[in-house]
Amino acid sequence: YGGWLASLGGLVLLLSIVLDCADGQLARIRGSSSPVGRILDGTMDAVAPLAVFHGMALFLLGHGAEHLHVWPLGWAAALSLIWHASQYDVSKNIYLAMSRPDFSLGGDTLFTPEKMRRMQRDLEGRGERWHALLMRVWLTWTAPQVAQLRPWAERELTAPQRETFIAMFRPLMRAMSWLGFGTHLFVLTVAAVLAPLDPRAIWVAWAIIVGPMNVLCVGVAIVRQRRERKAVGRARAGE
Repeated sequence: YGGWLASLGGLVLLLSIVLDCADGQLARIRGSSSPVGRILDGTMDAVAPLAVFHGMALFLLGHGAEHLHVWPLGWAAALSLIWHASQYDVSKNIYLAMSRPDFSLGGDTLFTPEKMRRMQRDLEGRGERWHALLMRVWLTWTAPQVAQLRPWAERELTAPQRETFIAMFRPLMRAMSWLGFGTHLFVLTVAAVLAPLDPRAIWVAWAIIVGPMNVLCVGVAIVRQRRERKAVGRARAGE
């Protein structure tokens, strides 16, 4: 009985993926997207997978796995997921800001620390203490990622520069798309559904995240940094 709850959890996780995609699209269509909503959505994107990892760990422990094996690999997979998703999010925001300046994710596409602190003060001034606290936590959590946005903040490309940027980074974004939350949650969903039949499905899912997906993330990050330095240099030179 308990085993099939894992399959039910996998289906609920799949439903959460669908709803997660739908709410952002709906907010943009209705024009109700906001920076706070965007940050709340990102926070929930981090909380849900961590809950799934703990559930999977308890499932494996209940089926005789050793703590020494479960927790190190489980946490390695969870931390890898957070790293992959953060790198994808940074790359996506930079790409959208430079290639589609008219596209809105709820406020500015690129959030600098100064903008986030200003929004925090505005929220506090309006008495929205919960939203202000959320902004403060998000500012601390995303500090390493925000640092990568600085070279692009407040920068506008000319039409020829934009075309060059797109040609340089579109292949990388296609590769990075495999590192977003969607891919991870799909792998975890399949593992949860199959776990009652064979608990090794969870081990396989974790191994995929820790192994090939980490290799992909490292490789793309190296290439992206090299191309960003080249693109920023060209933009500064007015090429």
